[in-house]
Amino acid sequence: MVAGLSARVEVITSGLLDAMARRPTLDLIDSLALPLPLTVIAEMLGVSTEDRVSLRTLFSRLADPDAVNPLGFLRNLPRMRQLSRFVRRLITQRREQVSLRPAGACVVLVIDSTAHA
Repeated sequence: MVAGLSARVEVITSGLLDAMARRPTLDLIDSLALPLPLTVIAEMLGVSTEDRVSLRTLFSRLADPDAVNPLGFLRNLPRMRQLSRFVRRLITQRREQVSLRPAGACVVLVIDSTAHA
């Protein structure tokens, strides 16, 4: 699956670079480093275009450098809960979509939160 993504990643990257070229100033993280992997992951998971805005907002807030301390961690707890609810909703939607398809017509990705890398 990942090997087949290279063409799509190139298309997404080109679009982001084109958008960057039209701006008088830019933030490399905001313009490329965050949206590129987020878009690829969102597409792989089937996140709708509308929900990608919410997902990006949550990720960018969680990745805030000011959050890398105990107080920042505590401030981010509500966002972490929002992200958890978002992912659970996405899993529920995928399960419902899978149950509507004929058996054998799809592959289900199961995320095991107890697995260790």
